[in-house]
Amino acid sequence: MATYQALTVALAERLLDQLPGNRPFLFHSARVAAYAQRVCARRGQTADTDVLRWAGTFHDIMVLLPFRLRPWGADYVSDSAELAGVYLTAKGLLDPARIQLVQACIQHHHDLRTHPHPLVEAFRLADWLEVSQGLMRAGLTATDMAEVRGIHPPAGFGQALAGVILRVMNPIRPIHGFRLFWPVRRYPTP
Repeated sequence: MATYQALTVALAERLLDQLPGNRPFLFHSARVAAYAQRVCARRGQTADTDVLRWAGTFHDIMVLLPFRLRPWGADYVSDSAELAGVYLTAKGLLDPARIQLVQACIQHHHDLRTHPHPLVEAFRLADWLEVSQGLMRAGLTATDMAEVRGIHPPAGFGQALAGVILRVMNPIRPIHGFRLFWPVRRYPTP
């Protein structure tokens, strides 16, 4: 187990080291966390900024892993959540309950349905707001969005997202490219 943890932490550190040079991804992560804080504020809820910041940092981090190391149809969201959990636990950066919340934010950020936990739901809405370029506002105003974008500019995120989709598109089965965002989840039967 110690070897798994050490390797996972090393992978997380390697991917985190890439963030400063990847402005589209770095600013996307920061915008999602900032939007989630504002969604919480608009709803009169308390935002755990540390949870949102770590969820923002890790929610798409496995996209940075070179695709040759990833099989077709792999669920990068679950891998990102697991990576966050192992890293935050090993470094002692958050208590276990908050780490589970970070993982839930990551695990559910592409969900089409609402989530019962207010912080997870705020994070989910924030990512949808970001990816939809503001078409889905989640209760935020144009001023809110402009303020966040002023602090964390888009920096080519749309082009980077299109590049990721094209990178995983299978010319024979192009719908596989969208499985990156909505993987088939198998839930255990009761």
